[in-house]
Amino acid sequence: MLRQVWLRKSSRKLQLIYAGETLTDCIDEKLARWDDSECLPSSRRVYHYHDDGDEVSIEVFQLDGEDASRIPRDLSWLLSSSELHYQCDRVRMRVRDQVATQNRHRKYANSATNATNIGKKRGRNRTRRELFMIPGTQWCGRGDRATKYTNLGGFGLADACCRKHDTSCPFHIPAFGKRYGVFNWRISSMMHCACDERFRTCLKMAGTTSADFIGKIFFDVLQSKCFILKPQKVCVKRSWWGKCQHHEYRKQAHVRDNVPY
Repeated sequence: MLRQVWLRKSSRKLQLIYAGETLTDCIDEKLARWDDSECLPSSRRVYHYHDDGDEVSIEVFQLDGEDASRIPRDLSWLLSSSELHYQCDRVRMRVRDQVATQNRHRKYANSATNATNIGKKRGRNRTRRELFMIPGTQWCGRGDRATKYTNLGGFGLADACCRKHDTSCPFHIPAFGKRYGVFNWRISSMMHCACDERFRTCLKMAGTTSADFIGKIFFDVLQSKCFILKPQKVCVKRSWWGKCQHHEYRKQAHVRDNVPY
């Protein structure tokens, strides 16, 4: 479930993602001028109240088509805005720590693994070190729960799109890793823009509610970045006082914003 909270006085927007009633991921960002609840689809459920003098708007998206009349009674998750900020900070710190731990374990495991096996498992190791999973899927999110390639969750068509996106993209920058001259500070891998475009097309062609939900999460809510590769002259050898002694043309990443879903 995705829950979005607008705090207009403080010009902040919280985007909270829950598995059941457990907060699994969140984004705390500055509210853009154009980002107002009036710009959202008419089918949304938006509720308003005041907290410590701040006007708060809440939007709730659900996949199961639950009767909107029930939602106001189900807002027990909504604490004070300061408590939501605190929970958001805690979950982000936990995710960062878990990613760092998994990266250390992955490096240790890779050092003891045959190079051939590393090549075969490259895609799955890359996604398994990422954490957030969308309920009803085996492949959608920052990780995968699948025990084998043919495993798909209840949202089969959408899950197949995520599987292809995670395992078949030849160009990626791992979480908290550097590649093609760019460091990825995000807790999920950054993919080549062509791979993300194929992912969007796959979800659109699936044409299911779950596929559209995943597309909105990935492209609109998380506002994931992608990159393109261009040959660029880079220094590959420097003298002890810092002067470049040898240049080569290498593919370098240029980060781009993904097209909204």
